[in-house]
Amino acid sequence: MVNAYGNSWTHVRIAGTSTQGWIYDGDLDNAGSWDECPNNGR
Repeated sequence: MVNAYGNSWTHVRIAGTSTQGWIYDGDLDNAGSWDECPNNGR
């Protein structure tokens, strides 16, 4: 997902939990997902 400022974000979930949310791709080791979800993670 890319916001109005051009920053990309990835929706994540901690495996085995219901904890989920958005994280800035710059904070991920692999710079986030290369594939966009068909429903934009919603």
